[in-house]
Amino acid sequence: MENQSVLLLSGYNPRAVIAFCRWASQRKMQFHLIASGKNDPILLSKYADNVAITRKSKELKILDLISWVNEIMKSYGYQRVLILPSTEYFNRFLLKNRVALENAGCILPIVDESLYTRISDKREFTDLCRSKNLAVPGEFEVIPENKPFVAKPVHYFNNQGMALYPHLVRNAREHQLFIENECPEDYFYQEFVEGENHYLLAYIQKDGSCTLFSQENLIQQSRGKSVILARASEYHHSENAQKYINMLKGIGFWGLIMIEVRKTGPADYVMIEANPRLWGPMQFVIDNHIDLFGALFRDNGIALDDCPTNQERAAFYYWSGGITANSQPLTFHNYSEEEFIRNIQDIRKYDIYLREDTLHIYLRELGINK
Repeated sequence: MENQSVLLLSGYNPRAVIAFCRWASQRKMQFHLIASGKNDPILLSKYADNVAITRKSKELKILDLISWVNEIMKSYGYQRVLILPSTEYFNRFLLKNRVALENAGCILPIVDESLYTRISDKREFTDLCRSKNLAVPGEFEVIPENKPFVAKPVHYFNNQGMALYPHLVRNAREHQLFIENECPEDYFYQEFVEGENHYLLAYIQKDGSCTLFSQENLIQQSRGKSVILARASEYHHSENAQKYINMLKGIGFWGLIMIEVRKTGPADYVMIEANPRLWGPMQFVIDNHIDLFGALFRDNGIALDDCPTNQERAAFYYWSGGITANSQPLTFHNYSEEEFIRNIQDIRKYDIYLREDTLHIYLRELGINK
């Protein structure tokens, strides 16, 4: 059997990286981290011991990555190293350099570039869903005067190679800022859809079998940013969720994926976006003993030992550090500020960083530990 390991770049999508570190540590699995720099929060955690290399620059170059891979393989005697797909920017970097990385002994657990962008680019995935009779938000041909609306990038990168992100435009001021700072041709424009907010979370294996979970998002940072509070959902058991799975299998997709939907009626859901990579609240999947990581590694030829776990399941995903001045006003989905205050004593025990292995990160987010 080949001697293999796992490599992650840290410093970006940090809650998902921590979730993986916990999962791998429970299984006594070898993994190595490349820290983004000396201020990477991973260095405040127990997993600082797994940092093999600390980057001197934020710029990501293929020769550097191959050099880091070679250094780790030589030091530990690995034949192959699986690189975990952690962020959108990093995944696209991996896909652009796939041949060189695979020749260097890397396993990339991601579909080919054309299929990946078909799922991840918001214009293409919207068109795909519409073609399969899956509901998508209504669209405007030009920037609408009525607000709120959502401006979504046609492609992840613009013509200058800059990454683009969706904009929720809620008022005249945000409308003016969007016009002043963005190129309208880089975006398409959709109605803002209200309703319960659910994530379908999956690993689809190459043979078509699936590991599924779903969560209902209750509190989110402003402008559609990171989830702060979520609870388990039954959405993944729905007929609508199965349509997404069938569609993805039908076009040959395999791998990790999150699909966000809004529930607008008893059995009606509207697709918001898809992300074929790790997502921030990954810890909630692990705390509910849904083994998406196990499915990923077994599907890519890495054997795992069984890990006995207690069967207690987490009632909530919670990230207190997401409640900041910049995240205001918080968005509540099918939930209220009064409910949050009433339940906070039960909720806080699930805080993603208020745990022994990440206590110093928790304190830094509170402003106690610099």
